[in-house]
Amino acid sequence: MQLTKKHHEFLSYLFTLQFLKSRFKDFDKDNNFIFIPSTTLKTMFFPKPTIEIEKLSENGFILIKEQMTVGGYPIKLMRTTGVHYLNFSNFVYEGAKLDDVTIKMRSYLKHISLPDSVYSTIYFDKFLEVKDYNIECFFKVDHFSGRVHTPVTSLKSEFRSQLLIKGEQTVSLDVVTMQPLLLGKILEDKIGYNQYSFWIDEGEDIYIRLQQTAKLIDRPAAKTKFFQILFGRSNENLATTFGNANWIEWINYFKSKPLHSNPNTEEKEHSNLAWLLQTTEVKLMRKIWEALIKADIIFLSVHDEIIVRASDQEETEIIMTRILSQEFKFFRINLK
Repeated sequence: MQLTKKHHEFLSYLFTLQFLKSRFKDFDKDNNFIFIPSTTLKTMFFPKPTIEIEKLSENGFILIKEQMTVGGYPIKLMRTTGVHYLNFSNFVYEGAKLDDVTIKMRSYLKHISLPDSVYSTIYFDKFLEVKDYNIECFFKVDHFSGRVHTPVTSLKSEFRSQLLIKGEQTVSLDVVTMQPLLLGKILEDKIGYNQYSFWIDEGEDIYIRLQQTAKLIDRPAAKTKFFQILFGRSNENLATTFGNANWIEWINYFKSKPLHSNPNTEEKEHSNLAWLLQTTEVKLMRKIWEALIKADIIFLSVHDEIIVRASDQEETEIIMTRILSQEFKFFRINLK
């Protein structure tokens, strides 16, 4: 099949839509299919879109799969089988509004690279190619909790550890067991003294304590149970498992009632605690982000993790320690 200019334009358009859809996920996942309305195809590319799409499919340029809509209508979704030119002219930002802090953080993405010998993913390598001209396409603040998402947040740790900032090697600093720490702080604020917050303030291994209290087989089992507590549905069996402690009863209650500030509460009331944890994390991390910006330190954020140049490690650790000390009685910073 001889591809025409319109075929190339269409493949570029489709590939860019796939790319943008996957910007915080794995580009190569099988579900990375796109629906393009026939009116769009006809207006932008082909007078007879059905014929041209079938030819592209038969000749291996695209894959097609059928899917039923919520209303019960069949539609066709597509994805390219190769890499094409990226065209961001149709990009529309769908995240929460940016401010001075997040705009500054977005600009820092222009300073990152990987060593010449390292090839990570199609998505990340393409990001590195076009970041100087289309950086707005690679930064999003989500509506759920205000978390920042970039190509770095979805990059596998094996590649993230090799990131360069302005050509310099980087180090990563993160707060050990941030989610358990935040939960301890929240519980103390909401219900006062409780066993869980006491364990956290004493610097105990929270998973070992949960293992002992719930008589679980090992620490990994306790960690699994902990994330069920955080992100699962309200569960009376969990309350019984932990001796009907006041902290677990409050969690069950909190996850069983509508919370209007949680944008997902109507569909998923049990997401209330996840929302509270993530918004609390963002408020805390913003204090660190603002301090780093004030200190003129270029950084990348991966939720509770901060990536900086090796030369900025000591000052970054001092800043993080100062701010975290105001929030927690006990914490540890992990350096990688």
